[in-house]
Amino acid sequence: MGRIIGSAFADAWPLLAKRKVLYGIFAALAALAGFYATTVPKSFSTSGTMYGAQMPSFYYGNVQLFIGIDAVVALGQIPIWFVLADVVRTIDPAFRMTVGRFFGLIGISLVCGIALSIGAALPYGIALWLLLSAQNATIWVFLLFLVALVYVFWIGMKWSQIAWTYLLGDPPNPFAASWRMTTGRFWQTLGFLLIVGILTGIILEVVGGLALWLGTLVPFLGILTVPLVFLLYVWIVCFAYLAEARWYLQLRTHAATR
Repeated sequence: MGRIIGSAFADAWPLLAKRKVLYGIFAALAALAGFYATTVPKSFSTSGTMYGAQMPSFYYGNVQLFIGIDAVVALGQIPIWFVLADVVRTIDPAFRMTVGRFFGLIGISLVCGIALSIGAALPYGIALWLLLSAQNATIWVFLLFLVALVYVFWIGMKWSQIAWTYLLGDPPNPFAASWRMTTGRFWQTLGFLLIVGILTGIILEVVGGLALWLGTLVPFLGILTVPLVFLLYVWIVCFAYLAEARWYLQLRTHAATR
């Protein structure tokens, strides 16, 4: 586990550097969005009207901030697909992210989300109905909520490898393949994904959050801090996908030897 995480950290920057021009363009667009978000135009420095009502000056600044942040978030969704394809190519050099694969991946993700949502909604719904209509049903409400949590937790882990099994051309049913691979490695997989999630969260929230906060304190600083945080985000995505793909390979090897 430690070897996989260490190697993913080491290889994340070289993977990002393969598309440095593309990610540089996205970072430049993020810089413009950061500049827009953190710099309120003079025309909005005084109060104005909207739909005939007097609006305070901070309203325009907040709207502008949210629009800029949303633009950066939207930009951040695009590199994910390039990183995903590049990570898969480190395992299968012949891989190509075709239109069919793209929509296929979205499709299995939707199926997974719907299955988890419906499975959790049934006990949650019954629990809420009991809570609102029945007396002395506390224990049943608690048990039903617990069932829903266990269902989402268990199925979510068992299907945690569906994207990799689909992209790397393993058996045609990625759900069954993921289920089989995590059998006997359930808790190890949970621990690994928790560690990767905690590491990415700490780096993005602490380092990235501090940089973004500094960008709001000094005029025009957002044009520097936002693209740096954007590149940090792409690097973290590279690390996380490399780590998850290599963990998948270990699970696949273990499943093949059973």
